[in-house]
Amino acid sequence: MSLALSAALVLQLAVPTPEAARSEYADWLALAPDLVEPFEFTADTARFEGVALGRPGAPLLLVTAFDRQTADPWVRAVVERARDEPEARALLERVRIVVLPALASEGGGPARFGVDFPLGWQPGSLRPGAADVPLTEAATRGLAEWLLEREELVSVLALDGPDRGAPRIAAELPEVLLQLVHLAPVVNELDGGWLDFARDGLGLWTITPRSPAQPAAGVRELFQLMGRWPRIEVALIEARPLAVGLWQVDLALDNTGAFPTHPFGHADPRVPPFLAEVRGVEAIAIARRAGGSGSFRVGHMRSGSWPEPGLEARGQRTLRLVVELDSETGRMEFEAGTPRLGRARLALDLGPSASRALVSEPTGTPAAEVPAPEPATPEDPRPAAGDQAPTPAPASGRDDSAPAADAPGTAPATTAPATNDGSTTTG
Repeated sequence: MSLALSAALVLQLAVPTPEAARSEYADWLALAPDLVEPFEFTADTARFEGVALGRPGAPLLLVTAFDRQTADPWVRAVVERARDEPEARALLERVRIVVLPALASEGGGPARFGVDFPLGWQPGSLRPGAADVPLTEAATRGLAEWLLEREELVSVLALDGPDRGAPRIAAELPEVLLQLVHLAPVVNELDGGWLDFARDGLGLWTITPRSPAQPAAGVRELFQLMGRWPRIEVALIEARPLAVGLWQVDLALDNTGAFPTHPFGHADPRVPPFLAEVRGVEAIAIARRAGGSGSFRVGHMRSGSWPEPGLEARGQRTLRLVVELDSETGRMEFEAGTPRLGRARLALDLGPSASRALVSEPTGTPAAEVPAPEPATPEDPRPAAGDQAPTPAPASGRDDSAPAADAPGTAPATTAPATNDGSTTTG
């Protein structure tokens, strides 16, 4: 039995919630019937139940407790805040919260959740309560399986988490976590607990209340944290014709969150890869540079998609793509992100009659249209040998170098910020 803010990857694990579960959480559901829904899944042979808020498919926060009594004031505080405050309700349009309020081992107690997971595990001869091998119980195996399948899971709030210790490596924690007042990061040594598995095994941000009996302040800080999760956004800096059917497209890729996209390094295998992709055109080359100025470094791609290095908190990157139109429409689509970050999308019309740049908006909202560059058609728009290509014009609000005047045959820069829709789907 448990409460969790979950994204839309319940998939085959989710089963219809029985009336018994509905009645058990009827008081929570009644707080805001339009916001709170029953939630359950079965993994291995264990069944987990709770409630959920927010948009299925969005980046996910999991809230856990070992008994409903501990979870009750926190669930009420979360629901009341989402129900009564427009900013909190708006945030739930792009995140998901799942609460599992009564994690219990087969014997009915929480002991095995603290000693039955692989990282830091020791046998019962060395650690009382542990078994001869890790993940011996259906409940611990089931939770481990579910966590492994939740690529959209960002963070865990353990309402009865372990004692907190000093970080093993202080640099592992972003400044936003070090500044918490009512919540605290879980950073104690590895001891075979499920939070160690979540944090060090899966790269999740794990936190726990400093004052479990005072949920209101903790929930306020929790919503602030979710609003500062890593979030990828993309904007058009400039699209420039190089030859007939050949374009140079400069894009701004930003992490607008206060967390890095990869908790323990850009190549961390525990974190879903940060993928970028272009569709509708043939990608010829890619280069990137940090921030809005400096030299470009040539990158590599395969079949129009590539893993993009992670971004630090508030990090910026410029991508330069050379693409060849391979369709009559000339529509180029760009997408970047991960299930944890949501996916930022941008669509650009590069066809012969190009007149509009189309930028994706959140799901359910019509695409916004903003002016895009009109391609010029000189006799030969490519620079002559030895000539220097014009400097791309900067995006609004970005720290780019001062642009040179537009050379003949170039199109004016157009900035078109695209909104990350939080979706975990690619189709």
